[in-house]
Amino acid sequence: MKVTRNHLLQPTKCNPKLMTCELHESKILDYYCLECEKLLCNQCTSCDQRSHHIVSTSDACKSFKETLLLGGQMKLNKVLDSLDVVKNNYTLQRKKKKVPTATLR
Repeated sequence: MKVTRNHLLQPTKCNPKLMTCELHESKILDYYCLECEKLLCNQCTSCDQRSHHIVSTSDACKSFKETLLLGGQMKLNKVLDSLDVVKNNYTLQRKKKKVPTATLR
């Protein structure tokens, strides 16, 4: 069962202006600061966030994707566990109704 089989993917419309630094307008945002949680250009990384943990945008995307997938898998596992509990309770209830009262003594 694939949860996303009915999803429709839409092409993204990327605006190049959104991908450039607000401080250094001609610079592309190629880095991500984990402490500030914001995108940076090469020039920003050399002056503002020297002591911060900075990763490439592609590495940040991979990490976020893994985190989302892991979180989704954990939630799915909880739902499946709950479903098992409901099924087991249902089965027990059906078995109790089929057992004759004379055998319970």
